[in-house]
Amino acid sequence: MEKRERVEKLNSLTQKIIAYRMIPFMVAAIIVVFVAKVLLINEVIKVYLIIGVLVLFIFAFLACEKRVEKIKERCEFLCEREWCSMLDCSLYEPERGFSDVEFNTFGIIKLDQKYYSNNYFKGTYKGVGVRQADVVIYRDDYKNDNWETTTYFDGRVLEFTTDKITANNVKIFSKGFDSRLDINDSRVDVDRLFFNDNFDVFASDPSEVQEFLTDKLMGHLQVLQNMNRSIGVRFDERLVYVAINGARPFEVASMEDVSYEEKIAVMETEIQIAIDLIEGLGLVSE
Repeated sequence: MEKRERVEKLNSLTQKIIAYRMIPFMVAAIIVVFVAKVLLINEVIKVYLIIGVLVLFIFAFLACEKRVEKIKERCEFLCEREWCSMLDCSLYEPERGFSDVEFNTFGIIKLDQKYYSNNYFKGTYKGVGVRQADVVIYRDDYKNDNWETTTYFDGRVLEFTTDKITANNVKIFSKGFDSRLDINDSRVDVDRLFFNDNFDVFASDPSEVQEFLTDKLMGHLQVLQNMNRSIGVRFDERLVYVAINGARPFEVASMEDVSYEEKIAVMETEIQIAIDLIEGLGLVSE
């Protein structure tokens, strides 16, 4: 099925969702008319009729909601087929994210009092495994007789798995990126002044950094920072983690409130960012 056909099918399914959502309200309208007629009947029959019609309304509502959920599942499947044209083995689960225990192993941002993650996406591109999710880290503090919420990360986190990376726990943070990590590794200055002015590099083996950070890689990180301002990257033996603060573009409106052309376009744009990161960070074997 081509993209145009998928979009047409999605729009058709959306119309079905709207129609099924209207059915209970149509039943409610019938109930109002019916009750008005029943008011002229004796009290006993009136009670039984009202109860019967209310049961019918509840049955219609539940049956329609069940049907709507089935249609939504079909819609998600068709959307995933579109994303699979960009990434292999694609999986998108809007209600799922990285667990706090799992996220804690990434070693790119320290967890705080409260943590939330959703919009999980998984796939592969040219042999590189890709996982991403939206992440929010915050805390509530009681100050001056009021609760204050402090959010220090609200963005997206990506994980890449590749055999191309051999660096051991090299962290690169743009200036101002608040990782809140307790970093014991040495800060390393590279031989590019512009990079030192915009990034902090930490590594347990400084000599490894000079070889690892090529001009191409530094250039891509600079472009990424210019686009997002606050980023963190961690390289650690076959795993690369990228945290982009202030960007959660996977958040889109519900299916009834947004056209599928727009929904697909948003997802394609964000998948392309993951692909650009894979290419730009040199994660694909030559």
